[in-house]
Amino acid sequence: MVKYFLAIIILFCNIYTGLKQYRVRKGDSYYLIGKQFRINYRDLLRINKNKKLKAGDIIKIPSYFLYKVKPGDTLLGLSQKYKVAIKDIIKFNNGRKKLWAGKYIRIPVDAASLPEPADRSKKKTIPHPEFVWPVSGKIVNQYGKVNDIYNYGLILSLNNKKVRSSQKGVVVFVGKVRGMGLTVMIYHPRDFVSLYGGLEQTRLDKGRFVKSHALIGYGGPEIYFSIFHNGGSLNPVSFFN
Repeated sequence: MVKYFLAIIILFCNIYTGLKQYRVRKGDSYYLIGKQFRINYRDLLRINKNKKLKAGDIIKIPSYFLYKVKPGDTLLGLSQKYKVAIKDIIKFNNGRKKLWAGKYIRIPVDAASLPEPADRSKKKTIPHPEFVWPVSGKIVNQYGKVNDIYNYGLILSLNNKKVRSSQKGVVVFVGKVRGMGLTVMIYHPRDFVSLYGGLEQTRLDKGRFVKSHALIGYGGPEIYFSIFHNGGSLNPVSFFN
């Protein structure tokens, strides 16, 4: 159930951040994978945090391709040809605005798919929108390993049956998930996703925008609540005072 559940989360997070996935094969290297997808292997290293490759692992692939500049090419011409903003081409090429014939540049397929270079001068933090508690109730099971079972979220009791959105966003999934029943997932600003499992009913549809603390459904006596960022689970408690 856990693997199935995580696969859904990673799929939705990657859809909304413009990333593709690739399953590593025996003999693969970042250089060979980069050549296969026509991308710079250094970007692969950065986006996957220099992760050592093992056969069967899933890595992220930024959505761009390398283009060999031809004589007479201009940023405006490439922008019109590939239907991408000039500013995004410049962003993907470290701010360079000049083109040289015979040199390669990055042409983005999705402008959000390549993260900014990390600022190593500061402690790494994840900026996030303000979240609110989704129910009136208590924590039944904490995030993390509990009795040899790893919880990727919190199990919350409900004083009443109302379940509310923890933050404004767009509904990206409504349906049943094995082991959790009726589940709603909401995509929030800055690539965060919240999940509400174990609902008894909801009137939400995929694609609907909801405000922070809006009623999203009814549950009980307990629900499963998770927060994800870029496909990885985070401890929801750290988002609240």
